[in-house]
Amino acid sequence: MNYLTLYRQWRPQTFSEVVGQKNTVTGLRNAVREGKLAHAYLFFGPRGSGKTSVAKIMAKAVNCSQPGSGEPCNTCPACCDINNGSFMDVLEIDAASNRGIDEIRDLREKVRVLPAQGKKKVYIIDEVHMLTTEAFNALLKTLEEPPDSVIFILATTEAHRVPATVLSRCQRYAFTRLSISEVIDRLRDVAAQMQINVTDQALELMARRSNGSLRDALSIMEQCIAFRDHDIDESQVMDVLGLVNHEALSAIFKGMLEQKIEEVIVHLNSLIKQGKEPVQIARDAALCARDLMQYTVLNKRADLLVMPGEDLEEIISQYPGLTASRLSQVTKHLLKLADELRFNEGQRFIMEVGFLEAMEYMADSKSGSDKALVVQETGKQKKPRRGGPDPSLKWEEIMEKVKSIKVTTHALLVPAAMLGLADGVLTLGYRPELKFHREKMEEKVNQEVLLSALEEVLGYPVDVELVTLEETAEQPQVVRKAIEIFGKDKVKIIE
Repeated sequence: MNYLTLYRQWRPQTFSEVVGQKNTVTGLRNAVREGKLAHAYLFFGPRGSGKTSVAKIMAKAVNCSQPGSGEPCNTCPACCDINNGSFMDVLEIDAASNRGIDEIRDLREKVRVLPAQGKKKVYIIDEVHMLTTEAFNALLKTLEEPPDSVIFILATTEAHRVPATVLSRCQRYAFTRLSISEVIDRLRDVAAQMQINVTDQALELMARRSNGSLRDALSIMEQCIAFRDHDIDESQVMDVLGLVNHEALSAIFKGMLEQKIEEVIVHLNSLIKQGKEPVQIARDAALCARDLMQYTVLNKRADLLVMPGEDLEEIISQYPGLTASRLSQVTKHLLKLADELRFNEGQRFIMEVGFLEAMEYMADSKSGSDKALVVQETGKQKKPRRGGPDPSLKWEEIMEKVKSIKVTTHALLVPAAMLGLADGVLTLGYRPELKFHREKMEEKVNQEVLLSALEEVLGYPVDVELVTLEETAEQPQVVRKAIEIFGKDKVKIIE
């Protein structure tokens, strides 16, 4: 016999075995028992909440030769054939790959044919929201007045994308996201029956990371079994999923709160050396910020995702200025960073800059005072005459001034080459692989910080031009400086 994944092995076979969804299964069981069946049902809710499993149980119940109290017996020929997938009158259709009008027209023709084996012909259409508008229109009449021997069960994670004309022709059942305790109880039951030793901490971590999806939780457990066989603890689940442990997250956040750039970078480097992906680091840090935000508001009633309550309590007690408002900004920023990392090369550099930017939201959290970033307005400035003071003599001082105003702008300027000053324009060069740094420096807020620092240190306003060293450099002085720093073979001049 072919191997079945855990979520298929432990798929519920009766209404009573379904985890959660009490109202839904009670209503469906009563409808079967009393013979009050609708011709079309819509099951909607998050993935892994049991929609397809309940649809199959429903298909068995309406075709069972000896249903008891609305439950399928799982022993009659109809139930057995449905369980092994050989029952001709239960048809599963994936709307994601069969979404066109031709497929629906074919379905409409087959609907007219009487059941070959059972009492009812059941069509289960999964991800029904993926059907085209034309396909939905073709299905409407059949949904409204199907033959008495046919039942449609439509399943979707996105009910808002199903046309109202279709919704009005279905009995609708909402499937809710499973609670952490419901997922843990089911995982513990499966582990006991499979004689697998799993710690409570490991079970809780699997449940939390599944985000209310029992299917995902069982898939995580299956990965862990393949990795560690019959003994699973929390650290092994972390390794299998590539997660960042809460000790590392606490250390990173304490470094950010203390505004210790070196500590934050060291911890990030350590995680990278351990093989953690930048996307996962940013995502787990966002979840940590979210847990902190919840704990500042709800204390021990908070629904935590990654961090133990003791760690959060320690952090909050040390940093009274860490408000929910600040943490919501940090959470939003880190989630945006995680999303940005998915589609960029040079992920490590982007991640480091992103964490330095997040530090600014957390400045002065120890004292509770809010830090305001004051930047001098820089409008149209009068340029000094050619041959003014050479800023290379004061570049270190300029960099220190930038750092005191905005640490992330300083981080973006570190890899830049200060090429020189001509006609009141300071030119900074970036190597081609530093495209991200250059683009961030072109943003208004970073430009204002640099211009403010330049004017304060030099004593007069200066404009700034950012160039990529392979692109262009108009002034001969700048070209000479670039060649001097990077070598002739590295500088390409395009007329």
